[in-house]
Amino acid sequence: MTRIRQLDGLRALAVMAVIQQHWGAAAVNQAIGPGGLGVNCFFVLSGFLITGILLRARTGGDPGEALRTFYIRRALRIFPAYYLVLVLGSLVSRHVSDDWLWHVFYLSNVRLAIDREWPGAAAHLWSLSVEEQFYLVWPAVVLFTARRWLEPLMLAIVAAAPIWRGLILTATGGNDFAAANLLPGASDCLAMGAWLACRRERTSSPLPPYVVYAGVLLWLAGRVGSDLVPGWRLGLLAGSTASALIFVGLVDHIVRNGSGTRWLAWRPLVHVGVVSYGVYLFHNFVPAFADAVSPDLASWMYAHGAGPFVTVAALSVGLATISWIVVERPLNELKDRVPLQDRADRQAGPAELSLPRATGPHVTAL
Repeated sequence: MTRIRQLDGLRALAVMAVIQQHWGAAAVNQAIGPGGLGVNCFFVLSGFLITGILLRARTGGDPGEALRTFYIRRALRIFPAYYLVLVLGSLVSRHVSDDWLWHVFYLSNVRLAIDREWPGAAAHLWSLSVEEQFYLVWPAVVLFTARRWLEPLMLAIVAAAPIWRGLILTATGGNDFAAANLLPGASDCLAMGAWLACRRERTSSPLPPYVVYAGVLLWLAGRVGSDLVPGWRLGLLAGSTASALIFVGLVDHIVRNGSGTRWLAWRPLVHVGVVSYGVYLFHNFVPAFADAVSPDLASWMYAHGAGPFVTVAALSVGLATISWIVVERPLNELKDRVPLQDRADRQAGPAELSLPRATGPHVTAL
């Protein structure tokens, strides 16, 4: 099992980008849309890492047992912090308490598509619903699909996602949420990360640089085109596909040799990356929590800007660190009691990032 600390650092940057989108300066958000990039980075990483775990499980024995093990271990990792934050969030936000069952059953994105508006402090929960829905269907796909069909299937999903977004936009009269926030519309980043995991198992050759170049050009076309022609929805249609191409190239570079990315292994960044799940869960509720203590502080946060961004980020990291120490890490260690087919998984700590094995030289931690 190999831990790449730079991937923790990348997660830290991704969650900071999301916090910037929600609480930072509007000028930055209008220029680059950091929140969408951050979420898409998480999706690529999830597709890559989860598929790597499943590919190893394919070679370890009974697929049915691997499926059971996967779900138990995912539940121990994800559910404790998620439901803790839901309970706390319901005390300070009607967007949680009024839609409690939607959030409990990981259907926040479906509710979002129905309502067609962001649900306040619970707005960020949609992406966690997408990931949980992905976890429900993807293990069976990887474990029971013939290996020769896996990569074509993943690339087909990448190609189908922008088509889905276009069709749904047309069919619903412009429902962005139904187009982009349901699993089919968000699946290109997940599938692109999954494809990279399969590719790394098959070959040791680096990803061609034109993949990243194509992503950058497509992303720029979407940003510029949407600004110049407001009715042209290329940003929504192809934006996540573009960022998937960019991030899959970055992840491939990091896990292959990581040259030029060692700064991502800076210890504070790595810590934020390790607790990034909790940071993401807490960050949108921080101003609501603050309102119970100091309404003036909460009002200042709601004004957005550099100061609120730094404050919300710092408090979110603090809450996430407490959650990690008190709740997540102790329960996460219960995973060691679940019998595993891959001995390497027993040796990995709860904060380690599992990498798909690659042919050729062994990947070493950086």
